[in-house]
Amino acid sequence: MDTDLFVLLLALPMALYIMPKNWISPFQLLLQVAIAAISSSWAISSLSAGENIIVELPISWVVGDIDLSINPLSGFFILLINLTTFTSSVYAQGYLKSYQAAKNRLFLAWHSFNMLWLQLALLLVVSSQEGVLFLVSWELMSLSSFALVLFEAEKAETLKTALRYLVQMHIGMLFLLFGFIYTQQVTGANFGWLAVFSYFGEHQATLGIFSIFLLGFGLKAGLVPFHSWLPQAHPAAPAHISGLMSGIMIKMGVFGLLKIMLGLSINNPAESFGAGVLLLIFGIITGLYGIMNAIVRKDIKEILAYSSIENIGIIFLGMGLSLLASSWGLKTLQTLSLAGSLLHILNHSLFKSLLFYCAGSIYQQTHTRYIENMGGLIKKMPKTAALALVGCLAICGLPPFNGFVSEYLIYLSLFKSLNEGDLLSSLSLLGVIIVLALIGGLALFAFSRFYSIIFLGSGRSAYVDKAQEVEKIMLGTKFLIVGMILAVGLGAVWIMPVIGQVTASFGQNYTLPLADIASPLLQVGISGGIFILVIGLLYGLRTYQQKRVLVSQNLPWGCGYDYKPEDVPLHQYTATSYAANYVEIGNAITGSRKKPILYAEEEIFPTAREFKAVPYDKLASKLVNEPAQKILAASEQVAVFQTGSLRHYVLYAVAFGLLILILSYTGMI
Repeated sequence: MDTDLFVLLLALPMALYIMPKNWISPFQLLLQVAIAAISSSWAISSLSAGENIIVELPISWVVGDIDLSINPLSGFFILLINLTTFTSSVYAQGYLKSYQAAKNRLFLAWHSFNMLWLQLALLLVVSSQEGVLFLVSWELMSLSSFALVLFEAEKAETLKTALRYLVQMHIGMLFLLFGFIYTQQVTGANFGWLAVFSYFGEHQATLGIFSIFLLGFGLKAGLVPFHSWLPQAHPAAPAHISGLMSGIMIKMGVFGLLKIMLGLSINNPAESFGAGVLLLIFGIITGLYGIMNAIVRKDIKEILAYSSIENIGIIFLGMGLSLLASSWGLKTLQTLSLAGSLLHILNHSLFKSLLFYCAGSIYQQTHTRYIENMGGLIKKMPKTAALALVGCLAICGLPPFNGFVSEYLIYLSLFKSLNEGDLLSSLSLLGVIIVLALIGGLALFAFSRFYSIIFLGSGRSAYVDKAQEVEKIMLGTKFLIVGMILAVGLGAVWIMPVIGQVTASFGQNYTLPLADIASPLLQVGISGGIFILVIGLLYGLRTYQQKRVLVSQNLPWGCGYDYKPEDVPLHQYTATSYAANYVEIGNAITGSRKKPILYAEEEIFPTAREFKAVPYDKLASKLVNEPAQKILAASEQVAVFQTGSLRHYVLYAVAFGLLILILSYTGMI
């Protein structure tokens, strides 16, 4: 019965085009909740039983019945997809109101239609076993997200960014297509995941095909150096779509490699070493490069986009450790690092969507994404400021929030295994601990800069003058996510059995030692709860004390300089000066173009000058932008043949025919 209803729900999005403008977004939310309820019931069934279940969709009248294969890994991702699409759609109920007048009814219907089909595509990607259905779903995911990024297509830069995104997604698709075709041709098994798993079972040298899939899925995940689309597409999309893309869509690349990892672990664990080294190296590079770029960015959504790259690096680092541990025989590291990666997938979906929604609220009120124009927003938007603070603390991996628990599991796996292996493995694990600590320290630096420049101090421009708190439904969405962040941070001990079901699907050696980790996780939860109570008590005492005294406000001390109130913003740290010392050290990696300040010799009293330091992505510039410019330049040279003259086009056809005739006559073809 639920499958029949699910199929019916797939046809209802067409009704969006015939309903009044004010009904479109609520109706889309209603359909998404219905789709989520049915698909989540399948996921829960699989997770509860710890086994694979087959769901048959009765659409024989279209292309034949479709069988969906849902195992615990798929079930875990289905729940995440439904959660993130739900929060995105609820937040959009408030966020899109400001666009109601500017966008016509058909455009809003098209936007909601693509949000529904993106949810469907994501669900099909994680539950498709057959190759054609998987690739069609993957393509549908790319096309629908492309349409969603084009929300403000009237901006030339948005259109350019969306086209770049679509091209790079299709490059990744070609790698996946090659991988599926090659494994099917070699094994003779059914086209799709069955052929891939059979290939791992029948061959010893599997690193080559693993690398092909790593390229295809890594492009979607935003692995460095295949990341150039991500910091461009996320800022171009509206906030609820940025949260959806970062929260769950880029995780489809992670899902694909987890699926490859699953096949390798079950069918050919002896080949885990090479794959683990690759994932670990890419994870380290991605984590460091992402957070180092986040520190120097000034666009609020670019900062969050590069932070997503960093967190993808942490997830891949944990996956690589798990595969390496399999070859080293370190079972604790094997299971806990994988569990930490899976939990971090959940955690990142929560705190990153929260931060993107906060960024959307700020943009809606200030109409700027440039953090140098902000400042003092904690006075204008106190609730958003408090919610953003939770997101910043969570993303930095600080207790008692959820980001701490997943990173704690990875650290726990490393320290428990540090003395269990040989010298090489011990030194490798020590190096990973240092890298993780470095990433964490840089994340603290990045988000202390992010939060202080945006919310603290005084307003730096007129953009913040009229800012006020956003409406309740947008705040409610963020409060809901904060509640889940705290639930995971304090109650991780009750979530780990679900994670354990997912890790167990990778084989017997991946059974999570729940009894061993229950005590430390319970202590983390209790300590976090006590910490929150103490902070709440201190805040209550402070509030009570301030009610009894007269609070006066004065200008800050100016070190002997008498300045006016309007001069206050000039005496604050800017985003550039905050990271100035870091830029001098990290400029070789992050890249920064500076506009120098020049003075003429005859200037006794120089006029006002403006200093600019514009960060740029060195890897994206060298590997993507510069080659693309050369290709465009070459294509412009070819464009001389496009004369617009019919005689010339006829001449080209005749010349081509003569060439074919000559080659045929000489036996060359």
